[in-house]
This record gives sequence, C-alpha cells and structure tokens, in this order.
Amino acid sequence: MRQVKILFAAVDIGWRIEHYSAFLKVNFGKKVISQSFVKYAVNKKQYRTKYTYNIQFSDLHPISQYFASISFFLFALIKYNTFYFLSGETILTRKLRHIEFKIYKLLNKKVIMHFVGSDIRDPNYVIWKEKNIVGYLNGKKTHQITQSWQDKLIADSLFYANEILVSTPDLLKIIPSAKYYPVVIDFIKFQKDINSSVIPTNSFFKTKKIRILHSPSLDKIKGSSLIKESIKELSKDSDKFEFIYTPDLKINTNSNYAVTRYQLFKLYMEADIVIDQMTIGWYGLQSIEAILGGCHVFCYIENNLRDQLFPKCPIHATDAINLKTDLLKLITNYYEPKYSEDLSWVKRHHSIEENNEILINSIMN
Repeated sequence: MRQVKILFAAVDIGWRIEHYSAFLKVNFGKKVISQSFVKYAVNKKQYRTKYTYNIQFSDLHPISQYFASISFFLFALIKYNTFYFLSGETILTRKLRHIEFKIYKLLNKKVIMHFVGSDIRDPNYVIWKEKNIVGYLNGKKTHQITQSWQDKLIADSLFYANEILVSTPDLLKIIPSAKYYPVVIDFIKFQKDINSSVIPTNSFFKTKKIRILHSPSLDKIKGSSLIKESIKELSKDSDKFEFIYTPDLKINTNSNYAVTRYQLFKLYMEADIVIDQMTIGWYGLQSIEAILGGCHVFCYIENNLRDQLFPKCPIHATDAINLKTDLLKLITNYYEPKYSEDLSWVKRHHSIEENNEILINSIMN
C-alpha cells in the first residue's frame, strides 16, 4: 500500500479540517502524511485554529489571488496524492475548477468531495422557506434547491471525485449516491477551549430566569425572524424567561460573526435553552456544542428525516409552527438536561473516535 499524502482544503466550515488532519496524524503514523490548507482563516480573536498552509485570499488583489492559487496548486500536485475538499471549494477559483479536476484525473490523484450545506444547497431556497414556512410545512410547492453553478459543481464531483460525502442527510436528496458522514466534534479541543483563559468572565444574561439563546451565523439561513416571532408570542404567555439574540448584543461589530466562538462558549455555559435553526431541517455543530454546554436544544428537523435521528437523541425536534408551544411546555415544567446521558450520546454518535469508518475508508481505500 502506498503512503497516503493527503491535503485537507480549502474552506473550513464547521472547523473540520484541523480535526480530521490531526486524527489521521495520531492514528496512522507513517502510513499517512496529513496536512491542511485554507484560503481564509478567521482572526485569532474569533477562534484559534492551526493549518499547515494559510493564504488569506481576502487580503489579496484578484490578480494576486489567481497567482497565489495557481502557485500553490502546482506545489500541491507534486506533494500530495490525495485531496480532501470541504465546503465545495478546491484550490483554484471556481472558473478554473473544471480544469483542476481534469488535471487530478489525468495524474491519478484521489479526490474526495465533502459537502456541508449551502455549498450545494441554494441559500435562496432556505430564505424562501423562511418566508413561506407555513405553506412549506403544509406541503405546498417548493423553491428550487440548487443554483446552476452548484449543479455544475455536483456534476463535476460525480464525474471526477473518487468519493462524495455529505454532512447532513437532507443533502442526500441532492446527491443520492453520496455517503452521509455526520458532523463530529473534537472533544479535546472543545474542552480545552471552553476552559480557556480567553473565555469572557462577564455574564451576558442579566436575570436568573430561564435563559434562551439564539446565535445564528446567518440570520436568514437559520430562520431567525421565525424564532424571534415565536419568542414574541411566547412572552405573551410567560414572563419566566430571558432571551438573547446575539446580533442584538452588538459586540463583534467588525466581524461577520455576532460573537466570537469564545463568547459563544460562554453563552452556552450560561444558557438553559439554545434554539439552533428553523429552516434547514437538520441539526449541526451548534446543536452538538450546546448539548455539551448543558443546554436543552430546539431545532427544526424535517418530518421525513426524523427517522434518521440517532436513538435517544436529546434534541427537541420542532418546527416554526410548534416552536412557541414546545418552548412553553418546557418553560412551564422546566427540568435539567440529563447531562451524562447527553454526553454519552454525543460521544457515541458525534466523536471522530467512534465515527471514523466512512472517513477512513474514503481516504485509505
């Protein structure tokens, strides 16, 4: 068996790249050379991550971006025999991606494409769902799920990639031949980060009431207007809760993120309930982290996907129509989460140590 020389690239949605790369280094020794490359890395104040190579494309002139990407591509062709691309982004620009795939094929390089969401799901589809949620939940005609450029990406991936993985089961509607590889969390890093000296000491919540948190990466994608409307209606029936919507905190105004990840960890530690999203239809990393933070988690799970939830899933599966009622039931008869059981559930179903067969087979076979 030849030595696997793998590069994880190129946009790190969900902080997977560092995690996957480190796992291979620890567990496969000399059989694998595992390194990483990102086109964009968040500010260290936002979140500390480590990559082998980092070219901050956003700081470069467009011409310099082309030069940098082509230079690194030629370097990578010589050094690696396996390329693991996350989030639908490869080394070269989208306009050059078809040529890039052809060169990998010509040189017998192994390519794994791992899609995570809006890389192959039209963001406008989720926005449409937010605006038409009642009709959608009642089975009315839906919006197109992909854009033309995503169709091209999918077609190229099906033709050129050796393996295609997706992080959520709803994406199997788009690529039925893909393999579902659930989101996994780096427990060691999470525990280290949540106990880090950079975690804020000030409290974000102001009362001792039941504390509800909604912290979207993108409010339109997460259905934040639906969540805020449910909270508004809930306040008419109960005054036993305090609600934080992180964009309203206005603390991280020079970033695309409303709060840093360290501030988010602090919020998990303080909150009782976290509302993830009301439009996508499946849970992601935030739900898992919030469970580890000791919170109840409410999340919209598509009806036709609920049978794919792992047994004894602690997430409160709901939708925009029932969110207010489901929250009121918990607030009225509040109970603490069964943390030890929830922790065991996360470790069993969302740790790389327990869930690596698909990942390893994709890379090593």
